[in-house]
Amino acid sequence: MIKDKLIGKVLGNADLSISIDRSRCMRMRFNENECPVCTSNCNSGAITIDDEISIDADKCTLCMVCASECPADCFNSKGDDFFGILARLRKMRNSVPRPVLGCKSGAGIDAHEKTSCLGSLSDEHLIALNIFLDRPVQLNLTSCGQCRNSFVIDTLKERIAGIKEATGIDVSEKVVLIEKKANLRFEAISYDRRDFFSAIKNMTFQKAYGFFEGDEGDVIQAYSQKGVPLKRDILNKTLRIITDREIAASVMKEYAFTIKTDASCDNCFSCVGICPTGALKSRRDESGPGLLFNSSMCIGCALCMDFCLNNSIAMFQGYSGERYFDHDICNKESRRADTAEDSGCQDAADALCCHGQEAGL
Repeated sequence: MIKDKLIGKVLGNADLSISIDRSRCMRMRFNENECPVCTSNCNSGAITIDDEISIDADKCTLCMVCASECPADCFNSKGDDFFGILARLRKMRNSVPRPVLGCKSGAGIDAHEKTSCLGSLSDEHLIALNIFLDRPVQLNLTSCGQCRNSFVIDTLKERIAGIKEATGIDVSEKVVLIEKKANLRFEAISYDRRDFFSAIKNMTFQKAYGFFEGDEGDVIQAYSQKGVPLKRDILNKTLRIITDREIAASVMKEYAFTIKTDASCDNCFSCVGICPTGALKSRRDESGPGLLFNSSMCIGCALCMDFCLNNSIAMFQGYSGERYFDHDICNKESRRADTAEDSGCQDAADALCCHGQEAGL
């Protein structure tokens, strides 16, 4: 019965150009978690979560808001390559005055680069476009008004306004929303013989290395496999090139997180096991066991805080330290540095197992 139900759900997602990695979902990792991000932001009500994550192909409009809102990258658009798009937009500065980014869904949309529905552009994507590009890029929204995903126009406006209010970065200076065809400045790139063969060579290279879209199917990863989501990777790469320290600080204040523990922490390291990104890890050296935290890898899911049986962990929005990209000790006040050994837990996986049993996993 359960097997048939799971097979049906997998087949129901097969026709969509969205990949689902259930191991990234907080509710799949910890059954007491009630994260509502994807379901509350799905305009069509296509997403349901019970014992599995399911997308109703008949309801889904492929707006990709689920992918742009989910902090853990549970949802991804198959074939999208944001870093490749970003690099090609940068290279166009000698070819066109204002490059155009559009979506793949509509035929005849003028654009130099195309991605899935522009609802896939999260805050992190928009900030990166603003920081990495040296001239404005036009987002072609001229067909969005007649599209079933017309609400994406307001979504993008809200995100751009929210970024400016929270960080002071005026994304609209580099990311220009074009809703009327009369306002779109699109110039096709013309190639001479040398440029043509150079472009073909570049396309062949990109295709060989998997930069172009393909039918990859849903990739289900192991829960023990940790990784930083794309949006966090985009944010980190952007922070590395921001030269204005005040701007960088404002971005970290809004999009980064800090974890602190109190004296009740007993170094059981169950938080290390439940963390999906590797932001938390255990330290075992001559100075004794300890808990290390890396803010650049933290997505603010708070699973560590929810899973801690001692309620030792507190999470705060923002980061103001000097070691954003490094792991640093975060439980200096731990009350029992030898508890993990005393309890019989040899590592984070053992701790996660025994504490998971106590938590009802």
